[in-house]
Amino acid sequence: MSPLKNYGKLLRAPSKIMPIMNFTLMFIFGFFLEFSIFDVSISFNSLLRFFGFLLALGSFLCAWIFAVGINDYHDVETDSVINPDRPLVSGSLTHSQVKKFTIFFLISSFILAICGYLIIFNIIGIILVGVYLVLAFVYSAPPIKLKYRTPFATLVIGLACFLTIMGGSLFSAFTPKAIITAILFGIISFVLSLAKDFKDLEGDKAANIPTLPVIYGEKKAGTILLVSGPIVYFCLFFFIIYNVFFLVLVPVTIFIAVGSWLIVFYKYIQKPSKEKGALIYKIGFGFFLLVFLVMLIIELFV
Repeated sequence: MSPLKNYGKLLRAPSKIMPIMNFTLMFIFGFFLEFSIFDVSISFNSLLRFFGFLLALGSFLCAWIFAVGINDYHDVETDSVINPDRPLVSGSLTHSQVKKFTIFFLISSFILAICGYLIIFNIIGIILVGVYLVLAFVYSAPPIKLKYRTPFATLVIGLACFLTIMGGSLFSAFTPKAIITAILFGIISFVLSLAKDFKDLEGDKAANIPTLPVIYGEKKAGTILLVSGPIVYFCLFFFIIYNVFFLVLVPVTIFIAVGSWLIVFYKYIQKPSKEKGALIYKIGFGFFLLVFLVMLIIELFV
């Protein structure tokens, strides 16, 4: 297999298309919280500013790739149990190659952030990207290795969503609405990310990672998320006060997402399995993407 394909496997292509789309939409959504598509000329008043927007988006995507790479670099023990085809476990990539790969995207993320946000004379964006990179390191790498210390380490993923939305909002308006929106979607992302622990249960047990299914067992942990998932989704009703069009589209989308979440989690609790655990994670983030698309479309044209 060619080195390029091996690096593609490191990024879990094409299965990681959904997370990439999620983070891209978050960044764009952050911008359109204050502008419709008809107002773009107000903010993108120059080609240079639009170029800065694209550079900043690229910075966050590079930060995400860095997070994936550094997680795999320090996660060989777990992957050897549940993901034996990962490049480091199978030997198709060496530790040296993966290390260079992550360093490349770390540097790229910083450079793109500096170039993108200095165009709009905003240092806050550079700080947001810096915090994102630090969180990725803290989550996976020693000496902290946060995911080995608490079952709620996926809070880092929620914070990454928060930072990404805020990063996009800097190109339009840094308002209370943007902050509250970023917080709400960060919380939703955090809870949904807990679902990935069900598909990784065997490896987490082997590596002694204290996830909810490891600590409380599959059924009890499943019950916790069965209840908490719908609660965080219903937080999105907050947006109805900002836009009357949300009054119909958002509730319908949320009820479809919550209904699917409840059905799949209920089946998982009845008879837990790795396959059902993986399905929960995919459905959770699939509808997370759907909610984002619906809300972005509304923000674009209204």
